[in-house]
Amino acid sequence: MSNSCPLTHRSGRSHTRAELLQNLLNEGFSNVTRPLDDVLRRTAAATAAYQVPERTIELAASALLGVPDGPRLRLEVRALRDAALLVAEAHRRDCAESVCTTCEAIRYNLAVALATVRSETHPGLDERPG
Repeated sequence: MSNSCPLTHRSGRSHTRAELLQNLLNEGFSNVTRPLDDVLRRTAAATAAYQVPERTIELAASALLGVPDGPRLRLEVRALRDAALLVAEAHRRDCAESVCTTCEAIRYNLAVALATVRSETHPGLDERPG
């Protein structure tokens, strides 16, 4: 895939792949500051749209019960990272489109996943505050 190939963003404006990815990254990282209730609403809506069984959600939640905050956060980050990788691997096998918004979203997810891995393995990790 060439980064100079013009594509159309949902705004209707023409962009290169690099510009689209940057827009997606900017939009995605701005989502980090959204209120928790908005994230909960969007997550619940996506879960319903994909017909995730309530029992699956209960099992995942019960695995985290009683785990202290620090270790639980690490488990949650790893689970989300693994989920992003599963989606990327499955979609890569099935997608034959030259322009795919799902692929663009997966690129964002993989950027975040790799950034978290790098932050966990960075030599200066112990020197950071907090």
